[in-house]
Amino acid sequence: MRLPALMPTWVFPAMTDNENSFIVFDNVTYCYSEDEPVSDGNAASLDVSVSSGRKEAVKNISLTIEKGSFTVICGSNGSGKSTLAKLMNGLLVPTEGKVITGGLDTSDDNNMWEIRRNTGMVFQNPDNQIIATSVEEDVAFGLENIGVPREEMLKRVDEALEICGIKEIRKSEPHLLSGGQKQRVSIAGILAMRPSCIVLDESTAMLDPKGRKSVLDIIRKLNREENITIVLITHHMDEITFADKVIVMEKGEVVRTGTPEEIFSDSRVTEDLNLELPPASWIFNNLEGFDFGGTVLTAGQGVSLMLSKLKK
Repeated sequence: MRLPALMPTWVFPAMTDNENSFIVFDNVTYCYSEDEPVSDGNAASLDVSVSSGRKEAVKNISLTIEKGSFTVICGSNGSGKSTLAKLMNGLLVPTEGKVITGGLDTSDDNNMWEIRRNTGMVFQNPDNQIIATSVEEDVAFGLENIGVPREEMLKRVDEALEICGIKEIRKSEPHLLSGGQKQRVSIAGILAMRPSCIVLDESTAMLDPKGRKSVLDIIRKLNREENITIVLITHHMDEITFADKVIVMEKGEVVRTGTPEEIFSDSRVTEDLNLELPPASWIFNNLEGFDFGGTVLTAGQGVSLMLSKLKK
């Protein structure tokens, strides 16, 4: 059964000349002060420039994330990925340059409520986002804060639980759930707010393979069926294969963008940036006697190509 659309009904003001843009970075730099604690991947390995008592966590970033796209941001620890994510919904404000999200400037305090309602964040540890004593209460928490009427709130909670596949645990206590289930609860709580974009900052990093798959299945479904813009920050190379566009960061800069095929087909890029091939790519691309005519990204793609060649 087709579920009700989750996209908001309001109309955004014009963002840029490209009406398909949802998040736009215009020559953005973000600096931490020397004595400010840094939380971006492994803080001990944060590789940033230091100038005039400032640490440039990201520098001179210009990029666009299109509406309805699935974008993956990857890079080594300390490359600036998490800082970039926090800039997307105004948790951080650029030191220089401008970030436009959903047509709104993140540096304008008057836009913060609308930006954060429309661009939800899911972080690495779901325990930091779950605060209620039952799943359904946690999903409803954000709606209560913005004064959504009870009847509408119940409807939205039901929809979000259904889409995330957790209706059967709606009465459960969150602390009893698995890591994958907790992340689904976090996503459902954001989904109930009816965002146009969800940014996931290493949200699968603490999960086992089963939990990772369950979360990836949900966000792919939201992207394909609800046209929600997805920005996934990850160090798992197999997750890159789902993307429309991949953004590779190094030392606070965007050093490469492209499709997964473009990123992984250039061995110089993967070697220079220490990016590992997805497991399926490594296996199929190293099979002797088979020339697949390009980079294989998934096991399904590899098996299909292999069978087609064996039939000839």
